[in-house]
Amino acid sequence: MEEIVTCIDGDPEVSSVMVNPGLTNVLGISMEDGIPNEGRVFYDVSFKATVPISGKVSFVLYFDAELANNFSPGYPLASRIVFFLCRMISSQGDRDFSLAKQEYGKISKAYSIWIVFNAPKYAQDTITRISLGTKMQYGSPYHLEGYDLMEGIMICIPESGESRNKLISLLYTLFTNKLDSKRKKRRLEKEFGIRLTKEEEETMESTNGLASYVWEKAQREGFSSGEKQGFQQGIEQGIEQGIQQGIRLGVSQKNHEIIMRMHQKGLDDETIAMYLDLSAEEVRSIIQKG
Repeated sequence: MEEIVTCIDGDPEVSSVMVNPGLTNVLGISMEDGIPNEGRVFYDVSFKATVPISGKVSFVLYFDAELANNFSPGYPLASRIVFFLCRMISSQGDRDFSLAKQEYGKISKAYSIWIVFNAPKYAQDTITRISLGTKMQYGSPYHLEGYDLMEGIMICIPESGESRNKLISLLYTLFTNKLDSKRKKRRLEKEFGIRLTKEEEETMESTNGLASYVWEKAQREGFSSGEKQGFQQGIEQGIEQGIQQGIRLGVSQKNHEIIMRMHQKGLDDETIAMYLDLSAEEVRSIIQKG
């Protein structure tokens, strides 16, 4: 794990990089056309890793990690994963390689990893890989390079948390709201050899696992009426009002950070307001407060 951490370039972006065309380059300049009136979607966690091979040779990988609380949100989840992967690939154009020079050999591979809760019984306790493949339609087979550039991974967590797969068991421990922070800490140390820092312990205590995360995501993206009702029932069964208020405060703080970053990149108040579904007055007020 220590070796993996050293490969990550900079700090992971948490809910601050937009998926949509023209906005994926960490709020930088994109050569792609934006889509008017399109809903804005953020990657949950995105980061770049540089992996050494030998000596001075290395290769770059792009990662997106997502938490999903619905296996069937009204559309095939696999379709959304493919869309995210395509955006991670296309956003590299004129950022990491030159489109004018047709430097397509410099495209870095992208991974979109989805941790899925509340999957149907048949899909629980599974890991599914989604990737491009080739099929020789005619003639003698030969080795083809450069097509395997993106891979989606769906990790469906069982409701019980019991799994013979160590990764699934670890993810359940990290994100479930059925274990308090002390039990999580003991389990992480005993079963997985992971010792949390004080800051990481405080984060785990304040978020209360997946339940609070889903609440935060609902505030940002919105629920359907059925999802709202189901989630509210879960709230009534055990999530304290104080946690709800804390999450709302966290969402407000995240909006503040995003607005300031977009403002520093030169976007005007009206554009920022459109992207974040806020009024221009709200945006100007936040910018004035700094």
